Amino acid sequence: MKRTNLERALGRRILRDVERLTSFTEDITRAGYVPGAKTLALRVVRHARACRQQRVLFLHRLRFAGAVPVCVERTYLPVRSARFIERRDLQGSLYRMLEARGERLARSEEFLTASAATAAERRLLKVPSGVPLVRISRLAFDRAGRSLEYAENALRADRYGFRFALER
Repeated sequence: MKRTNLERALGRRILRDVERLTSFTEDITRAGYVPGAKTLALRVVRHARACRQQRVLFLHRLRFAGAVPVCVERTYLPVRSARFIERRDLQGSLYRMLEARGERLARSEEFLTASAATAAERRLLKVPSGVPLVRISRLAFDRAGRSLEYAENALRADRYGFRFALER
């Protein structure tokens, strides 16, 4: 994809195109970085909003662009779709793992906000107090309309750019 003048002006940020559903791994790779992950927690929990289920698999990861921590992910998956994850390497793309099991994400609803990093997020992302984060809450569905993922991601605003192509 050819870089636009706006993208060049933003510098080497991780560009997230909000016109399509992409994974963290896809965004990081497209930006020219090597994606990475550190698993912070993996357990079954109760969560009313997550995937419209009561019991879900909670996956908490710190995500990297090269050696730089850029995202704190909190992902909730239906237990029926995620049982295999406990036995798999969680360094790679969760979407690829789901797709390998026949679970295809077709669409998502996302909500973006901005706020200061919490103390825990500052420690994980290695940023000073007052640094803004972009927060994305996402509910992703398969082609049949079943929820496959609920995610709450906190992204470093100094490392990310978002591209919206709007028409009137």
